[in-house]
Amino acid sequence: MNTKKIQSLFVDEKEVGEEILYEAISPFIRFGKESNSVIFTPEYYELGNREKVLVYLLALKAAGFLGLTSVGESASPKAISAATGVTYNSIKPILSGLAKNGLLAREGGRYSVPNHNILRIKEMMS
Repeated sequence: MNTKKIQSLFVDEKEVGEEILYEAISPFIRFGKESNSVIFTPEYYELGNREKVLVYLLALKAAGFLGLTSVGESASPKAISAATGVTYNSIKPILSGLAKNGLLAREGGRYSVPNHNILRIKEMMS
């Protein structure tokens, strides 16, 4: 049996994740070199609130890939609201809905994007 074709399905998960993540967020964010903070591009402000939340949480995921530990990969609703400019009263139902749909993970009142959902979210935003 020739297993070369099946073996070609194995990829470096981090490399693939980074590429998909870059494609998903590059139109919308940059990172400050000195502060490591997320900086939104003008295109970000054209997004709906749900997409703004997803972009921000993907940016935190990217920060994790980059080893920017000061940023972290998860955030509380208040932190997400403060960072995205989406009101706190709007953030809570958005996060709850995204978590119920399985797009976000919730742990200890903080939300993050599981690695297996990066591609799914990227495709939703395309």
